[in-house]
Amino acid sequence: MRRKLGVSHMLLLMHPAQGARTAGNAMQMVLASVFVTAILSGCSIGSAVPSSEPTVCDPDAQTRNCFVPLSFDQLIEEWNATISGLDFPVGSSLDPPTAEGFGGGEQSFQPGYGALLAHERWFCEWQQEWLGVVDVGDGGAETAMRHMKQFLQTDSYERFYVGDSAVRNAIEQAEAGDSTELKRRFIASCK
Repeated sequence: MRRKLGVSHMLLLMHPAQGARTAGNAMQMVLASVFVTAILSGCSIGSAVPSSEPTVCDPDAQTRNCFVPLSFDQLIEEWNATISGLDFPVGSSLDPPTAEGFGGGEQSFQPGYGALLAHERWFCEWQQEWLGVVDVGDGGAETAMRHMKQFLQTDSYERFYVGDSAVRNAIEQAEAGDSTELKRRFIASCK
């Protein structure tokens, strides 16, 4: 049976305090270095398939699972394109991200991050709307809840919230009558 080694096992094999006492240990150290190099370069042990996490493309390498970073101006283009397709509550404040909020605009960003910021802003606006009308009972809460649930269907949620069920749980709890977690998330993420 072939056993895959994790990074912690490989680092343990290469620990300098252990030294290479035998030819077998020396060979283990060499193999461990090869495995660590493979993992750090995006390959998994025992598989020719790269990791699913995209990395910045190296122009000199032939990397398949990578992206070309966006400038701040391109991030704003994504934001604007996404915002223009969303329905917001009346009176929403839709100021785009500022360069000052992102290190003066000199950083680069993963494609989709501008859309994520827009979707999160949209989600915040609908959370605020729901929290403001939920006790009124005028039907506005139903509209706001429908929009909050639509956030869970966005490409941004599916791409950047992988494995994170906290938002989904907060929405479901709020819909069932307990808005505690939704309020907490709103205060932490939207204010």
